[in-house]
Amino acid sequence: MEGHKSHIFVTVGSKEKGQYLIDTYDDFITCVDLILNTLWSDYMDSNFKCSEIGGKIVDLSITFKKLQKLFQQISNAIENGNLNLIPITEYSNLNIKEAIEYK
Repeated sequence: MEGHKSHIFVTVGSKEKGQYLIDTYDDFITCVDLILNTLWSDYMDSNFKCSEIGGKIVDLSITFKKLQKLFQQISNAIENGNLNLIPITEYSNLNIKEAIEYK
C-alpha cells in the first residue's frame, strides 16, 4: 500500500496464512522484542516462536487468571457468610461536601 509506513505485527493460525501475508505485503517481520501475551498457556509456543533472542514476554493471561480466581474466592466467601461487607454510605454528586467531611 502506497503512502502508509508503519509496522503491523500479527499472528496467524497456519503457514498458509503466513505465506499469504509474505506474498501480499512483501515485507514480513519474523521476530519482535516485546510481546504482550493474552493467550492461554496452551498457545504460548506461538509467542516463543516469534520472539527475538533476548525478547521479553509480558504475560497478561496469568494476571487475569489470578484476578479471576481471587474474585471467585471473594464472591464465595460473601455468599457463604465468611466475609462480611463493610457498611457503605453513598452520596450523590450534589452532596460532595458532605461526602468529603464524612467520618
